[in-house]
Amino acid sequence: MEVGALKWASRAVLALALLVSGVIRSLGHTRMIALLDSMPRVCPVRFWLGLKCGFCGMTHAFVHLVFGEWAAATRENRLAIPVFGILGLSLVWASFFKGLPLDERKAKIATLISVAVLLVYAIVRNVVGE
Repeated sequence: MEVGALKWASRAVLALALLVSGVIRSLGHTRMIALLDSMPRVCPVRFWLGLKCGFCGMTHAFVHLVFGEWAAATRENRLAIPVFGILGLSLVWASFFKGLPLDERKAKIATLISVAVLLVYAIVRNVVGE
């Protein structure tokens, strides 16, 4: 992807994230959590296997983070704060800077490490429980 297109796309995603955050804040915490609880679960791992994946609880955690409830977000998913922090920083970095030079080998290694961390976390949260 070209640097100009990447900047445009990341700025669009950043703007969308800010818009969604504003909508969540305008609905209010209680109404937003009630709305999420009334929706069907869409996680295929939870639906088919009855297990929590590494991302289960992230939507609720995001709502808590929008309202500054760090402890509640961590209770929903322990990886919520690191995941949203890294996502936010990468969106801001890609939106306003050229971004880091991408070494394909290092990107593959980082992806494998990320997937391994999520897999280990999913196993631990299902075996040990939360």
